[in-house]
Amino acid sequence: MVNAAVDTAFSHVNQATIINNRTSHSEDRMNRFDSAFSSRQRARGRTWLTALLSTALVVVGLLPFVSSTVKAQLTVTPNSVCAGNPATLSWNPTPPSNASYVAGNAAVGALLAPLGNEVWLNLADDDVSGEVNVNANFEYFGEVYNLNNDGIYIGSNGWVSFENLPLAYQLVPKNLGAAGGRWNTIYAVNTDLSPQANYDGVNSGIWYEVQGDLLVVTWQNVAMYNYQDPGCFGAGCVGGAFNNVVNVQVILHLVGDATPGVVEVVIQDVSDQPAAAPVQQQQFTTGLENACQPNPAAVAGLNQFNPVAAYGPETWTFTPDGNAQTVTQVQFFSCATPGCTTGGTLVGTDNTGPGPFTFVVNPAVGSHHYYAVATYSNCFTETSNGVTLVVNPNPTPNITTPANGSSLCAVGTTNASTALTVGNTYTWSLSGGGTIAPVGPNNNSATITWNNALASNGGDVRTITVTETTPQGCFANSSVNVTVYRQPTASALITGPGVSPPAVAGTLGNPCAGTGGHVYQINPAEATNFSWSIVSGLGGTITNGTTPTATIAWNPSTTNTTSQLRCTYSNGPGNLCQATSTVTVQINGVPAPATPTGATNVCGASTGVGYSITNSLGGTFTWSLPGGGGSIAGGQGTPNVTVDWNNVVATTVRTITVQQVTAGGCVVNHN
Repeated sequence: MVNAAVDTAFSHVNQATIINNRTSHSEDRMNRFDSAFSSRQRARGRTWLTALLSTALVVVGLLPFVSSTVKAQLTVTPNSVCAGNPATLSWNPTPPSNASYVAGNAAVGALLAPLGNEVWLNLADDDVSGEVNVNANFEYFGEVYNLNNDGIYIGSNGWVSFENLPLAYQLVPKNLGAAGGRWNTIYAVNTDLSPQANYDGVNSGIWYEVQGDLLVVTWQNVAMYNYQDPGCFGAGCVGGAFNNVVNVQVILHLVGDATPGVVEVVIQDVSDQPAAAPVQQQQFTTGLENACQPNPAAVAGLNQFNPVAAYGPETWTFTPDGNAQTVTQVQFFSCATPGCTTGGTLVGTDNTGPGPFTFVVNPAVGSHHYYAVATYSNCFTETSNGVTLVVNPNPTPNITTPANGSSLCAVGTTNASTALTVGNTYTWSLSGGGTIAPVGPNNNSATITWNNALASNGGDVRTITVTETTPQGCFANSSVNVTVYRQPTASALITGPGVSPPAVAGTLGNPCAGTGGHVYQINPAEATNFSWSIVSGLGGTITNGTTPTATIAWNPSTTNTTSQLRCTYSNGPGNLCQATSTVTVQINGVPAPATPTGATNVCGASTGVGYSITNSLGGTFTWSLPGGGGSIAGGQGTPNVTVDWNNVVATTVRTITVQQVTAGGCVVNHN
C-alpha cells in the first residue's frame, strides 16, 4: 500500500512543498534525479530541475517538426512513351532509423510533478480517452508523429497508444508481442485499474502535460480494480477497506529534446493485489509494441509480471536502437488525377529488395498517374510523390499510291504518297532499283526514279517504305511491294535473210519469193514475251511467232520486192514494258515458168534451129534436150540458143528445156 503522504503528493497547488516533502532536502532530490534519469535530464543540466523545484514553469508549445531530409522521389522512366512501349516506375524509399528499442531499468522511480498546465482525464473503468493533441512531434519506432494532427490515446488501464483502433476495449494485462496486440502502444503498468473509483482531478486520476521537450502522462494514485467490490475504493467496501493504487508515469522525449524518441516508464509504486484476486488483477505489463499486426514486435520491460509485494520504485528507459528499418515491399498504384497519392488501384508490387523497387507499366494511350506506398519492417507505410506517364499515340501511315502488288516498268518516275497529318514528318526509303526523293508538305509524298539497268526481264520485287514520325517521336512504317520489270531496248537488232540494210534487192542472200524456211531472230535477252508480224509488203506465213526466232514462208512474187517484218517484245504482265523493232526484208522475185519459143516441127538433121525464153530477171540459162536427138549448138547460158537436130527415120517427138537461175539465185524451170 502507498502511504497517505504519497497519495496527496501531487497537488499542483503547492508543487514545491509537495516535492520537498518527499526528501529531506533538495540536494538529495538532485542526486535521485541524476541517478534515475539518463542523459535526457543530465544533458539539459541540473538547472532545469532546480527551476522546477523552485517555481512553476510556463510551457510554450513546440513548433511542428519539419524534417529536412530530402526523400527519394518516385520516378517514371521515360515519362513520355509511344503506345506499346513500356515505362518503369522506380522508387528507392529511405526507411526510417530506430527499428526498435533497447530496454534498461534502474531501481529509482521519482515522478515528475505537474507544472500547472496539466490536463486531467476522468476515465471510466476499461475506458480510453479521445484523441489527445499537443503541439509537438514524437518519433516512435522510426515514425515521426505530429501530435497536433495525430495525437495519442490514453487508456484507463495504464497505457498510451498512437492509434485509435482497435481500442474499443482493453484486455489486461497484455502479453507483449502476442497475437492481437494493439497498434503502437506504450504500456506503463498495464493492469486492471478503476480510475473512476477515487478520481478527484487534484490528487487522484490521470493527467498529461507538455513539460519543455517532454510529454508527461501520469496515473496518479489511480485505484486498482477491486475484484470483491468493483468500483469501490476506501472504507466500507465488501471484503474490507480497499486502498490499492498505482503511481506510474510515461515520459516521451519529443523531437527537439537531446534524446528524442526515448520512452521512460517511471514506476513509483504499484500496490500488491490480494492473492485471491484473479490473475489479471495481480499481473501487470511494462513495455512497448509497434504497429505490426496481428503480431506486433515488442520490447518488454515487465511482461505479465506478478509481484509478490508492493512494487517500486523502478524506471524503465526504452532507447531507440538507431538501426534502420528495411523495406518489405513497395506497392504501385494508378490513380485518376495528376499528383494524386491516394485512392488508387494497385497495379503491381515489388518485394524483391533491396531497392530501388520497380514495376514496369505499359498502359494504353493517354495520361496515367501513379504513386507508390512503401511498407517498412516496423509496419509503418510511406507514400511517395505522384508521377504522370504520358502515352502518346502512334501514327498510322498508309501508302495509297502505288498500290501494293503493282507492276511497274523501270523507266521514268513513279509517285508515292500517304495521307498528311499536319505536324508529322515523313521519311521514305526504297529497297533497290532506283532512287527516291521526298516531295510535298512535310515530305508526305515522294518521287521514285527507276534505274533500268538494275531491273530484270522477269521482274524484281521492290519495297517502298514511309516512316511517319509525330512531334513526340512516335513513329510507324507503311510499306508496299511492287514488281519492277526491265524496259526492253527499242529497235533491237533483227537478223535473217534479206534484212536490209545491208541486203540489196535482187542479190544473192535474199530469200526467194514463194519459198519457205527462212529464219529471223531477235536477241532473246531483250525480253520474255515476243510477237512477230508482217506489217506491209509481200506477205508470208509465220511459224514460231512467239519466240525470239521466227520462221517465214514468203508468198510468190515474179518481181523483186520487200516486206516490213516486225517483232514486238515485252516484259511483265499484259506486255507491260514493251518495245518494237521493224526491218525491211529484200525478197527476190521468181519468174513464172514459161514454154521456150521456137520451131516445133523440124526436119531431121536440121541445124541452127533457134529457140528462146523470155529474159525476166536475168541470170543464167541452162538448156537441155532430156530425150536426146540433138545438141545445143550455140547460145548456151543465154535466153537464146540454136539446136542441131539429128536425122530420124520416122517422125519423132523431142523435148527442149531451160533452167533459169536469176541473179538473186532463184531457180525456175521452163519446159
